[in-house]
Amino acid sequence: MDYTPERIVAEPLHYETAETALMTSMLVYLIGTLFVVAGLAYGAHRLGVSQVWIIAGALVIIGLGLMGGIVKTRQKDPAQ
Repeated sequence: MDYTPERIVAEPLHYETAETALMTSMLVYLIGTLFVVAGLAYGAHRLGVSQVWIIAGALVIIGLGLMGGIVKTRQKDPAQ
């Protein structure tokens, strides 16, 4: 391996693969979903909605967020 200064500067320190990019996208999707759930749960609590309904709604939204994140970050099968 050549360790000349030009080569060391030219090589990036981090190689981002498609897998890490997808995991980052999924993480951003999940964090966004959690912000939506938190905001809606807070608003429902302030309106006096029963805690049982708030939990049920939060679980439904989290499930939809997970499914949406999986669909958006899924890798397509290569054409054969």
